[in-house]
Amino acid sequence: MERLTIKCASCGRQWLAVAPLSLYEQQAVESCPCPHCGAYTLCCRELVDLAPAHYWQMGRTVHAH
Repeated sequence: MERLTIKCASCGRQWLAVAPLSLYEQQAVESCPCPHCGAYTLCCRELVDLAPAHYWQMGRTVHAH
């Protein structure tokens, strides 16, 4: 299981998963609405696939290190 970044394709917000997700858990997350915009467009990606950015985490922006 890899540590994933969850990103909304609609609003562009992204955040780190708090723990590694199994494939089943990843699919469950991707079927939920975005907590920011409500769109059903969440996508999970491995952390290495994304460039450093600001991550949105439960209503606040967190700087990636």
